[in-house]
Amino acid sequence: MTGANKSIGYEVVRELARRGMTVYLGSRNEQAGHVAAETLKDEGDVRPVRLDVTDRETMEAAIELVRSNHGCLDVLVNNAAASGMGNDILTAEMDDVKSLFETNVWGPVVLVQLAAPLLRAAKAARIVNVSSSAGSFDYLVGRGKYSALSSRWGAEMVKPFGYCTSKTALNAATVLLADAFRKDGVKVNAANPGLVKSALSQFAGERGPEEGAKIIVRLATLPDDGPTGGFFEQDGEVSW
Repeated sequence: MTGANKSIGYEVVRELARRGMTVYLGSRNEQAGHVAAETLKDEGDVRPVRLDVTDRETMEAAIELVRSNHGCLDVLVNNAAASGMGNDILTAEMDDVKSLFETNVWGPVVLVQLAAPLLRAAKAARIVNVSSSAGSFDYLVGRGKYSALSSRWGAEMVKPFGYCTSKTALNAATVLLADAFRKDGVKVNAANPGLVKSALSQFAGERGPEEGAKIIVRLATLPDDGPTGGFFEQDGEVSW
């Protein structure tokens, strides 16, 4: 799991470990990863690994570690992300937007590419891409469940260019990955944990990390008849 040393990722690791899984806690900062894994040692088999989705070498090393120890990968959770809050489309620096896409889209896809043989080797692998309501077109146009927000905030609704478009792209990648893995029985879904109080949201959220982690854990442990190629939050499916 990427981005797993704190907040939502940390709670997902805790819950998967409690279910008896060997969980590789991925973190860009190696020391932070070791500290997080140590605090979770009583929850189950949690192993820290340096994993930066903008650094292919760390991704290759992490996948090789799993291959050498297990020969397959049952669950891959792409949680690492960057926000770029305040990144308005008329003033956005394209280098900043490129950096967001590297973290939020390209890195996760490359990691799946590298992990594909191990995912196919598993009995019933699951991939969860952690997305956001900000990646939904309904959110962007203030439609459906988001119409109340649109009425309240109008043009002041928070729509950071790089973050919104990168999460929309991640959603599209989720659908394409689900198609690519369908014949292998690998289920791929996107999760919206909601606005969680975390560094990513600049602690603006109203939900705790434990609540945000629930939908990710559910999608990571889907039964054989579970969905694939969808976008889900705790209360059900999210419109694209």
